[in-house]
Amino acid sequence: MHSHSYESRLSLFGTESLESRRVKADLVHRYKILFKHVDVDAAEFFSVIGCNRVGDGSVGHGSVGADP
Repeated sequence: MHSHSYESRLSLFGTESLESRRVKADLVHRYKILFKHVDVDAAEFFSVIGCNRVGDGSVGHGSVGADP
């Protein structure tokens, strides 16, 4: 098995890279923080830049960025 590259082993076992799994886990955790699925104050990690309501009733999405 050591003779195969990391990418070929991922393909062989039908799995994603560690980097990809970590990015997805980070996104899921951020979602949970922002939508209060976990008991963490979102303001400690994020600052909301803006969210505008459009006249036709649909919601416009502002930017949400991590604090520097």
